[in-house]
Amino acid sequence: MIDKIKNVVEDMYEDEAKHLLQSILIQLDVLDGNYSEDMIKNLTSIPKQLTSHTTQEKNLEESTHIHIAFDDSTAGCLKYMLKQEGLHEESVVSYSEFFSIGPIHQLHTNEGQLARAQWL
Repeated sequence: MIDKIKNVVEDMYEDEAKHLLQSILIQLDVLDGNYSEDMIKNLTSIPKQLTSHTTQEKNLEESTHIHIAFDDSTAGCLKYMLKQEGLHEESVVSYSEFFSIGPIHQLHTNEGQLARAQWL
């Protein structure tokens, strides 16, 4: 598991790693002042979530449809509805609300990121 975590962190973009570290540190700070079992469960689930990311990528490659949501609540509702309907070949991708306006085409490529930066 430790090797998987190292590999996932190594493959992260710098801003993703910073965001993850910031999130963990904030949760630890809150936990220091107010102990919560839920927060402990959340923190201990982070390694599993990180290492399952590659599984999610494989699922996206096998999907027939990919739905894009711009907040976690909408994404959660879509995932639940698709699961209830038995539509396992469809996936949901959640982006930050920051991306709800402007170009997102080919955002995973340098060209797409450049187009986004020029738009901003």
